[in-house]
Amino acid sequence: MVLALVVGGGVGLWWWASHDSLNLPESACWSILDQNDLRSLAGAARGTYTVRYGEHRGDENSLQPGLQNQTCTVEEDHHVLSGVTVRPWGKLTYHDVYEANADPAAKRQSDLGPDIQGLWEEHSRMRLAFLCDNPAAKLTHLTYLEVMVWGDSELVDPELPSVRQARLNTALKTAKTAASTSGCVNPIHFPAQAPGVV
Repeated sequence: MVLALVVGGGVGLWWWASHDSLNLPESACWSILDQNDLRSLAGAARGTYTVRYGEHRGDENSLQPGLQNQTCTVEEDHHVLSGVTVRPWGKLTYHDVYEANADPAAKRQSDLGPDIQGLWEEHSRMRLAFLCDNPAAKLTHLTYLEVMVWGDSELVDPELPSVRQARLNTALKTAKTAASTSGCVNPIHFPAQAPGVV
């Protein structure tokens, strides 16, 4: 009887531990994010997360030049732990979102330097954009790149400073890679390290 309880308890503990653990990919989103980046976004999330790319995925191992929308999500059963989108924009769209401040709910991230504009939407999505001047972009008039980072609020509280900091860090890491991949000829001064969230 005692042996049956011990064995049963051990099996139950093993089952509970195997279903309660957090399994993250070692590398995600065009090899930009690692497990440390993802863990800081996980909060109390549990389960096995995989990387998925949007329909315009190109090479999943590297971010493509910014002439098309590219999206990557780290998710489990359609619950997104972290989503990243990189997209090209024209001057008018950039102006409407970042310069005209049309969205009163958005809060500026003011300490990203003179070349990067950043804002928080509803304290959950981090968006940043910058001028990326290159010959291909001039032909299409899509001379700006935007990076947006988000995640499902049922997995982690988007208001937590640690989560917001992790999303800002992810946005800046992705933006640096996007600037390099897209061949921006204009100088872009990224902050040496991600500033604290405001």
